[in-house]
Amino acid sequence: MTLGNIATTTGHRLRALVNNVGRISFVAHQGNRKSTQQSFLNEPTIREKQAELADFYLNYEELVELICDAANYGPNEKMDLRFDELRDYMQKNYHPMRNSVAAYLELDPQDNVNGLDLYGKPSDAFEALFSAPTLREQIRTDDGHLISRIMRTRKALNRYADYLRTQVKAS
Repeated sequence: MTLGNIATTTGHRLRALVNNVGRISFVAHQGNRKSTQQSFLNEPTIREKQAELADFYLNYEELVELICDAANYGPNEKMDLRFDELRDYMQKNYHPMRNSVAAYLELDPQDNVNGLDLYGKPSDAFEALFSAPTLREQIRTDDGHLISRIMRTRKALNRYADYLRTQVKAS
């Protein structure tokens, strides 16, 4: 699969996701009451987790599409600025949901090696997509595992979304 195919597939997935986000947001805002135990622990409800995931997924897909476009056509100033915004979003929003999403992530030791070699700290496949300080650096330091990371991270997000759906059905 080429980066061009991933970008096209990503565009189709993003449009489908945007259609579903409206439904998820609507459902997430209806009957969004926390149980006493959830309020006590400040644990988000399943509906809140779904809304957070939908928002994260939209930004994730935009980041992936941006990286693929930059790899195919070369980065430009507009792409650089958008990468900075998306990177900032990911750095702020990935860590709060990391344990939930990482439970569904297929691990590859190369992710840690890449992070250690380039930035002095281990990373998972998600972090490897936004660990570089600039888009140009992200493209320059591609170690040949970018497509694999994209596929594994997308699969992890979909598996986590499936899990949340089963929790809604069970409640």
